[in-house]
Amino acid sequence: MTEYKAKYSHAKAREILDEIGAVFIKKEQHDDFYLKIDNGHIYKLQKNGDDVYLTILSQEDGGFIVDMHEYLPKDTSDILLPLFKGNQYVLRKTRELYSWKGSKIELDSVEKYGEFIEFYPVDGEAKLELFEKFGVKETDLVTKSYFSL
Repeated sequence: MTEYKAKYSHAKAREILDEIGAVFIKKEQHDDFYLKIDNGHIYKLQKNGDDVYLTILSQEDGGFIVDMHEYLPKDTSDILLPLFKGNQYVLRKTRELYSWKGSKIELDSVEKYGEFIEFYPVDGEAKLELFEKFGVKETDLVTKSYFSL
């Protein structure tokens, strides 16, 4: 699945989400711990309360390919989390998750960086439709991970 991200007003996004009938899923707060690996991949541990997820991203076509996103059992997260916590790339984030026609839409408030919208379209047609509904152009896309901003 590909992630597309842009700076975006959450007030405006919520109006559009309401107009198109998107379904609110949940709101969560978490810390993201990043490691950039020389092979071009970005490794992220997402700590959401007691739950920890490992995400591996690679950049492609103005977005990011989510190569992996998995829940880590406690014994594994207890080993990995200290390795990630010692780095300089730590972000605090509040996220609202929505679903629309099978695609995911996320509103991220990132401490020190502001408001963003992320799209996870199910296919190319859904990508075009989401970009049109929200008025997002390819030139609006943030092609860096949050930790690279």
